[in-house]
Amino acid sequence: MDRRTTTFPLALALAILTAACGGGDLTLPNEGEPAEIEIFGGNRQNGTVGEALGESLTVMVTDRFGEPVDGASVTWSAEGGGTVDPAQSVTTADGRAGTQRVLGPQPTTYFTVASVEGLADPVTFMSTGQAGGASAEQSTVSAAPESVGASSGESASTITVTVRDELGNPLAGVPVSLSATGEGNTLVQPTAATDASGVTTGTLSATGLGSHVVSANAGGTAIEQTATVTVVAGAPVAGNSSASVPNGTAGAATVMSIQLHDAFGNPVEGARGSIAVTITGTNPGAAVSIEEQDGGRYRASYTPRFVGNDLVEVRVSGAGIPGSPFASAVAPGPVSPAASTATVTRSGDLFANIDVVVTARDAQGNPTGRGGDVVLITVNGSPPIGAVDRGNGTYDASIPTFGFSFTVEITLNGGVILGSPFTVP
Repeated sequence: MDRRTTTFPLALALAILTAACGGGDLTLPNEGEPAEIEIFGGNRQNGTVGEALGESLTVMVTDRFGEPVDGASVTWSAEGGGTVDPAQSVTTADGRAGTQRVLGPQPTTYFTVASVEGLADPVTFMSTGQAGGASAEQSTVSAAPESVGASSGESASTITVTVRDELGNPLAGVPVSLSATGEGNTLVQPTAATDASGVTTGTLSATGLGSHVVSANAGGTAIEQTATVTVVAGAPVAGNSSASVPNGTAGAATVMSIQLHDAFGNPVEGARGSIAVTITGTNPGAAVSIEEQDGGRYRASYTPRFVGNDLVEVRVSGAGIPGSPFASAVAPGPVSPAASTATVTRSGDLFANIDVVVTARDAQGNPTGRGGDVVLITVNGSPPIGAVDRGNGTYDASIPTFGFSFTVEITLNGGVILGSPFTVP
């Protein structure tokens, strides 16, 4: 049927009705009332999580004749997180109303529902939230273990970098580079960008001791957090260690110094158990004490008893250090009257000589082998007579006497010697 023939009667009726109403104020049923809501703009946008979309969400409300409706109230609802502002807006003369959509914190799909009271079918906008750029504050750097032995890679700490955006979302595909302070670093960079969890790893080893601070850069963003790896000395190496062994004195401690170093020349602390010191020679098997000092230095000592030559073997982790065994000549200690000895004999009968030979000894009984001492001899209470110093640690005298029995007293440097007084029949 021709559209014109079908519409003419309606037009004629409208004209008659309009005239009857007195002019142009005719309002048809449902004219100007919301009949339909549809999306006008802002659908299917991509945006950064936690931020507003670049374009507002806009709907158009029309009546049953497709004409825009002014003053219709539109209610907005943020689905899946985030917010809308305003949550309710009113259409303008062009039938449009809008809101600003702020996405939630997760990289996912977000929906926004717009509805008008009395309309059964609301409209739904879809938006995709994408993670933001790397955050210097939210991203992290860690090291495990936090302490390693000095090495060129054999003992390394794993550096783990986790890259996140401002809302804490992990970022995949971000290239990361590492840097570190300290000496002798071997820094292995991450071989791949961050994975789906935002994680990538590298390693750090070093030959220099102390704290090494590791920093990370994620795609041009310097991460605020750093990781500290403490490098300690490696195991002591005998070939890099040293010792100093002096000559000794009988009865006094012979103190030796030992310096331990690792393979890189670093002083090694806490390794007293790796040191073994053995004495052979004049004082074989002498007990040795070892104590740690500082800076990789150790003190070893033993007390020789006998005069002569000792050999001091110093081993570290079972291996002799350069120069071992070390020679140590043991000299006599200070003279000791209480340990010094004498032979006292008589020659003749009534008219006799008392013959005395004194040997000066140290406290261990070793002959001193040197002169310089004062030896006085008293026979039967007579005035003391000085013995002759032979310069080799012996002193002698021959004292004429008369009688049959004699008491001989001997002092050395004012002290009574061993066995004094002597009785000579």
